[in-house]
Amino acid sequence: MSKIGLFLLLILSFFSGHPAGATDQAEARQQTKDFLLDQKQRDELIKKDAKALEADLKVQELTGGSEKDRQAIYELAAEVFADSEKIPTEQMQQILEQAKGDPENFASGLTDKQKAKLRSIAESIEAKKKKP
Repeated sequence: MSKIGLFLLLILSFFSGHPAGATDQAEARQQTKDFLLDQKQRDELIKKDAKALEADLKVQELTGGSEKDRQAIYELAAEVFADSEKIPTEQMQQILEQAKGDPENFASGLTDKQKAKLRSIAESIEAKKKKP
């Protein structure tokens, strides 16, 4: 679970600093959720932004190229991001930086539903790795 938790953090930390062109924090947060949830928008951003590409390549590596698991990770990241909407951006960046050093602690702060989704994604990835 810690490896997926780390990639969840990577995605959140990258996308919480985006997107450029947003006029206020509320708009930036909405656009960020849209990027996380909408594969087409996300893929367009990935084509233009080296950090987004780097994050996505790590997710693809983790998921073994499974589009279903890749999308599930982004959906979970969007859900966690939405839960943080009341936290000021600067404070959220601090939380994410601290969490990079301790992803298990970060994952322990997820809701039970989010923890179950995280476990499900991890199990799906592990099951695919075991297949010949």
